[in-house]
Amino acid sequence: MSQLLDNYDGVICHADDILVFGRDKMEHDQRLRQVLQKLQSEGLTLNEKCEFGKGEMLFVGHSKWFGGRPKQDTFRNFAREFKFIHTTSSPHYPQANWEAERAVRTLKGLWKKERDYSKALLVYRATPLEHGFSPSQLLMGRRSLPQPPGNLSPVWPNLKEFRKKDEAVRERQAINYNQRHGSCPLPKLHVGQKVWLATEHVHGSVIGPAHTPRSYLVDTSRGMLRRNRPSTSNWICHKIWKIV
Repeated sequence: MSQLLDNYDGVICHADDILVFGRDKMEHDQRLRQVLQKLQSEGLTLNEKCEFGKGEMLFVGHSKWFGGRPKQDTFRNFAREFKFIHTTSSPHYPQANWEAERAVRTLKGLWKKERDYSKALLVYRATPLEHGFSPSQLLMGRRSLPQPPGNLSPVWPNLKEFRKKDEAVRERQAINYNQRHGSCPLPKLHVGQKVWLATEHVHGSVIGPAHTPRSYLVDTSRGMLRRNRPSTSNWICHKIWKIV
């Protein structure tokens, strides 16, 4: 989706979510019309969750305001009242929020195959995971219905053994992922270092580490941006790559 709408102004894509914005209603409507025409020409359809003409919208975990001064940050006050810390992942880097992203992907896949959402969830909860236990066993201590009355008494698996197996599964998945994608630790960026932002296709200068994990503040022609370390690359290396 990002590649499909990459050259459109006022459009932000994240996975299969699309945000269209403009400085005024006329500009917004013009950009929206172009996006809808592009999606129609590609044979893509939108679902019933679409919202139009909003002055404020929650998009991939970040609240965005348009056409005026932001109102009071309700969620920040909520976090302060209940005394918990809310840390957001870096923009345009859904991999940092991989557990939630993977859960959404799993549910979408289930509901594409089975229109009865309750039945799809029942099958998912009853299916054993890689470590041998189903989500229903881990949550309720028994398998999903239908079950004989004698099997309804909760009996949770040995949590110590479960954690050991789960950790082994995660380590094996990490090794396979790193080998497949050639992943390795990236060097830290230094203040003033010139970098290339692949998500915006602009170069900038590192201001310093951000308050969120593995993120940096970068000064660009579009203003100060917060990006994850994998989204930034050495500017000199990028120029050599372009020449080659």
